[in-house]
Amino acid sequence: MAGALLAITMAGFVARRPGWAIIAGVFTIGYALIPSLGWALLFCALVGPAVSLRDVAQDSLLQATVNDEFMGRVQSMRTMGSQLVFMIGGATCAWLADQIDVRWIYAAGGGLYVLSGLYAFSRRAIRHSKIDS
Repeated sequence: MAGALLAITMAGFVARRPGWAIIAGVFTIGYALIPSLGWALLFCALVGPAVSLRDVAQDSLLQATVNDEFMGRVQSMRTMGSQLVFMIGGATCAWLADQIDVRWIYAAGGGLYVLSGLYAFSRRAIRHSKIDS
């Protein structure tokens, strides 16, 4: 909830540079690699606001670029797709947690997040995108 409140207060920043919401991957990797419980909890807490910023950026981008007549279908497909990926990912991570140290799972997830961020930042159109309509 704190992340959602932070995302609302930072909506102007997110609208100017939505790609920066990818920082959640860095926090996830930090969470995975920090051996201290206190620091790990701090990184875990930082993931929430970063993910909320990402969600605000994604929803704002869709609202600014999709025609109103298609908005319901686009949002439904986005929600269904993300929930399907979440369920498959959850089952996969549960199985992997029995095979390897759970920290490696978090580090891999954060690494994928960072790679997608690097890809986004390598594209000029995404790097300089603005959500204001």
